[in-house]
Amino acid sequence: MTRSPLALLLALALPACTGAGSLGNVPPIDDDDDDDDGVPVLVDGLLEVEIAMDPDDEAEMRVQSRDFLEVLRDNCTDEIQENPYTWFEGDVVVGGVAVDRVGVRKKGFIGSLSEERPSIKLKFDKYVLDQTLDGDERLTLNNNRQDPATLRTCLAYHVFSLAGVPAPTCSYATVDLNGDDLGVYSNVQPVKRAFLKEHFGDSDGDLYEGNLTDFREGWLGSFEAKTSSTDPEGPALQALADALLVPDAELRDALEGLLDIDAYIRFWAAETIVGHWDGYAGNTNNFFVYRNPVDGLLHFIPWGTDGTFGDGWEGETPIYLQGRLAQRIYGTSWGRAAYVDELAELFDTVWDEEALHTWIDEAEAVVGGRVSDPWLFSDGLDGLRWNVSFRRDRYADFIASGGWDLPTEPRPDPCLQTLGTLDMEFATTWGTLGQPPFESGSSDWDLLVDGVPSVHSATGGVAGYGEKGQSVVAMFGMYGPPEAPVGLDILYVVGPPDSVRPGGLELDLWGNAAYLLRAEPPDSEAVFIGYAMGSLTYDEAGTFSGAAVTGELTTEILGPASE
Repeated sequence: MTRSPLALLLALALPACTGAGSLGNVPPIDDDDDDDDGVPVLVDGLLEVEIAMDPDDEAEMRVQSRDFLEVLRDNCTDEIQENPYTWFEGDVVVGGVAVDRVGVRKKGFIGSLSEERPSIKLKFDKYVLDQTLDGDERLTLNNNRQDPATLRTCLAYHVFSLAGVPAPTCSYATVDLNGDDLGVYSNVQPVKRAFLKEHFGDSDGDLYEGNLTDFREGWLGSFEAKTSSTDPEGPALQALADALLVPDAELRDALEGLLDIDAYIRFWAAETIVGHWDGYAGNTNNFFVYRNPVDGLLHFIPWGTDGTFGDGWEGETPIYLQGRLAQRIYGTSWGRAAYVDELAELFDTVWDEEALHTWIDEAEAVVGGRVSDPWLFSDGLDGLRWNVSFRRDRYADFIASGGWDLPTEPRPDPCLQTLGTLDMEFATTWGTLGQPPFESGSSDWDLLVDGVPSVHSATGGVAGYGEKGQSVVAMFGMYGPPEAPVGLDILYVVGPPDSVRPGGLELDLWGNAAYLLRAEPPDSEAVFIGYAMGSLTYDEAGTFSGAAVTGELTTEILGPASE
């Protein structure tokens, strides 16, 4: 990162992205200095945040959540998702500085939601006019739920900034909520007017947040205007969507005057090298777009980077091509060449493995003693370091060949519809995962998909730990006559290592997820049908070899809408 506060915080062994306007970037002061001047203090490189609020308000705040089914129901791409969170009043101590009557609320879209360690926003002027802390109006504390290593959010923003992409500053904080030590959080600069002024020289333009949306007809309604001066109708977004409909030969001219093309390609390449699979190009999610009044052009800003530096959804193709803008640009000869050149340039000038490993080592020294799960943290660090070491290799052939011929068709609508229902009773034994499923369990399926029931001639089931330590309970049903089966239904239930125990749980995709797959014929590759969303009850369960795993579930099957 090029801004001057970086050197200061590196000297403090806090190798996170830093800059003015983000609490936690203030250096610690000596014990004998006067610390009553309202300046937050870092302790051992961490910003300590204590929140005190009414216990009933805390309990209500923790359970506020988004309903995954509602988020992805029909028309999900053309309407703004309602914010389910409310503000509560609390008193805080931030870096030793007390501030009373502060707004406190939960934050998060889907992947970061947690009742045990909620992501939190603090708004210092919510109840007291013009109240700030060291000039800051807000504090955004992310729980890093998708990052066992805790460090990915700040490291990704650090790389974006090194690449010259406008990105939030980021540091680390510990959070105490009514005496409950929640561990280490990422303290991320809000993308608000101060951020816009810092990076673009003007904060009066149109700022939109994108969550599961794109520049396509039927999708634009889900862009959320983020400032009071932003035009909620999004004329600049509509203009970009229209430009993406022209033939390849006309695309660059159509984009000129609407989009900073070079800046977007650099943003896209930076998304790629940090592995931001849940960003714009990878998942049309977690991004901001700003129409800067200074140049009149649209600019992209990264967000939600806790899932970076991993394989994510890249599969066999080391390039993200879900966003329609990325698809159209890559589909042209000039666009593909520009993207490949930019990717090569970033690996040559920004991606310094030795420097990144030093960053990780210094960050580990800061946060390692305060993480909530040291074993998970250590395991996550191993994966992060491995990815940094070998990420360049993943793209070597792609860059050397000048890019590959890849499909650039619009991605399917992510909205889900109810395809059917599944009720099931099942029985198997822990430790059978990987064994022949029809020899180690049984399952009684009542499955209806698209109005067609499945009648199974043979059933089975297995259970055990998966390759990444997650619990897996899988049920199988062969349908058609035994002598000539037509196909195979498979239900995978995947959850945390300790989730297989007597009692009930909700299948919500993010904590305990259930996927319905189908292979036709049964020896062919299984394809995804839908998510099984509902309730599961384990009557008997244990995670030691030979333990009985029995239970039942009642679910809806939700999948992509038919073409």
